[in-house]
This record gives sequence, structure tokens and C-alpha cells, in this order.
Amino acid sequence: MTILNSKLDKNKLNSIIDKVNLSKIQSKLEFYFGKEYNSNGIILSGGEQQKLLIGRSLYSEKIIIMDEPTSDLDPKMETILYELLGSVFDEQIMLFISHKLASCKFCDEFIVIEDGRIIQNGTHEELVNVDGLYKKMWNSQLELYT
Repeated sequence: MTILNSKLDKNKLNSIIDKVNLSKIQSKLEFYFGKEYNSNGIILSGGEQQKLLIGRSLYSEKIIIMDEPTSDLDPKMETILYELLGSVFDEQIMLFISHKLASCKFCDEFIVIEDGRIIQNGTHEELVNVDGLYKKMWNSQLELYT
């Protein structure tokens, strides 16, 4: 399957390509991605795949759910992706699921779930300053990211 079709708004698509920094593969957008669909398909790096999926979400969705979106990325690409997420999702609602709290630094609000129940919610500043699971998790992970 190709990414382009006659129903796409090319101006919107080009704007998103710029936002997610995919200009280097822009000339390949009319080709197949992956060998599963076509033996001549283009293989993208993990980071390019993630950016392509984010771009797709920006194009078509108002509510975006991401579950551990950087689990397959190296730390450098993970940081780049977080910066990208923080800068491009301005009109969408994004639910970001992660166990790595440092990865959530661009989030406006946190919901802490334990045993299927919401046990805390608030901003990072609010939650890190009260005793609870969020503060415990933050402190245990802090040394990994400093």
C-alpha cells in the first residue's frame, strides 16, 4: 500500500512532512513501504517509521493514543521523538501510555493507574511533590535519566 492517494490534501501532507522532519523520504511517498506488500518496497529505519506513524496521526486524527511509542528506539532517537511529539501535537488530544516517566515531560497532565484504578492525577509538579506512586516511580527512575 502506498501513502498517497487522490483524496489526500497535498498542502496538509507537505506541512506535516515538514513538522515531523520526513523531508528526506518525501520523494519516496508514492512507493510501497515494507517488503510485506511489495518485493520492491522501501525499508524505513525505526525512527523513520515512528515519524511516519506520527505524521499519519497528525493528518487524520483528533484523539491519538500512543502506548510506549518509543519502546523500539535507541535513547538518542527517543529524545528526538519526544521533542517532536511535544512540538507538533497542538490541536490533537493525545493519550500517552508509558512506564518511563522522563519520556512524559511534554505531557500536560498525568493519570496514574494501579490495579486498573486511577489513584492519582495532576501535573508533574503536583504529583512529584506529594507522597504517592508517581513520586516513588519518578524518584526510582530519576537516576537513570540524570
